[in-house]
Amino acid sequence: MIRVFSPLAIAVLIVAPGGRQPVYAQNSPARQPPPRFEACWQNAANGNPVPRSDIGPFGSTLEDENHAGIHNPGTPNVPATNVTFVRGPDGSWSNSATGAPVPNSDLGPFGSTQEDENHAGIHNPGTPNVPATNVTFVRVPCPPPLTASMGGLPRIVDFPSAAQAGDAIRLRVAGADPADASLWLDNHRLDATVVSSGLATLTVPVGFSLGAHQLVLRSHDQESAVTIHIVNLFADPLATTEPGVVQTVTVHVEGLTDADAGTMYFKTADPAQFVSGNAIDSAPVVGGIATTQIVGVHVGPAVIQFKLVVTPKPTK
Repeated sequence: MIRVFSPLAIAVLIVAPGGRQPVYAQNSPARQPPPRFEACWQNAANGNPVPRSDIGPFGSTLEDENHAGIHNPGTPNVPATNVTFVRGPDGSWSNSATGAPVPNSDLGPFGSTQEDENHAGIHNPGTPNVPATNVTFVRVPCPPPLTASMGGLPRIVDFPSAAQAGDAIRLRVAGADPADASLWLDNHRLDATVVSSGLATLTVPVGFSLGAHQLVLRSHDQESAVTIHIVNLFADPLATTEPGVVQTVTVHVEGLTDADAGTMYFKTADPAQFVSGNAIDSAPVVGGIATTQIVGVHVGPAVIQFKLVVTPKPTK
């Protein structure tokens, strides 16, 4: 089975092996309010910010848009770990069983390994058939909250960079009056409601051309826009997995141009694993195709999920 990540489960899902593994309280005498979200990161090479929806507890796997977990069956010498986290409205995280807040210092881009206090990375040497991935993230100060009373423009601060027609996507906005806010795709008004917490959910309409479009937020005769790419994603079929047998996963991407840099993130589960050894693999989109490799652990249907992230190519 091959399927696209739900756009609500944005970006990378789980940390690569190695690196610092934070320890989270399993017992807490009282539920504490989470600290104000102050865990902002950007790509160290191109300065692109990591969406807030792509940030969570280091070492965890994103299970749905608001839940992540660390589930390790353990070994004879390593105790098992089974911790679930829940995301708050502002992007902060807490232990869902105890309510203990996750410190901002233990939050970073999903899929990355924390390298020091202010750096994290995804480093995959690749294989002969899978390009290497080498991305470093740097922690940066978070911008102050923007509200309508501050006189700033309404703006979309967190959104998926790519989606398919019919996808339900979640946005985070700032500086907009919920009583007078609307969302538009190019010149088409969308059926979406902005709530007081700054969240909005909408469905990408059917009938728009593939490629880049302007997603516009309007409030009190002011507006700002971000770019979202409408794409088609489809994968070549895979055979039933068999122990030790390697298969190449190929995902086709329609809707990108030479000015777009696409990265595909892959997730798999038993009965297969990635040849790279990563829990989540990533690969650049080259010529409309992104590939990775899996190897069978048991006999069974291969389950692959994938998600596309698009950024502008750096100018030379």
